Amino acid sequence: IVNGAEAPARLANLTGGAHEEIMSMPAFGQTLTDKQIGELARYVRARFAPGTPAWSGIDQALEEIHH
Repeated sequence: IVNGAEAPARLANLTGGAHEEIMSMPAFGQTLTDKQIGELARYVRARFAPGTPAWSGIDQALEEIHH
C-alpha cells in the first residue's frame, strides 16, 4: 500500500505485457496518512479474509517503513 506493487512477471508474460497497469497497484504512501493506511489494511483483511485472524503489528510496520 505504501510503496505500490508492479505486476508479477508471470502475469505480465501471460498477457504479453499489454495490461500490466491493471495488475499493478500505485503507491499511496504520499497520499494517505499512516492512520489511513492502517485502517485500509485492517478493512481489506476483514473484508477479503473474514475467517482469518486480524493482522497484528500494522502500526509498528508502518513506523519501521518511515524510519
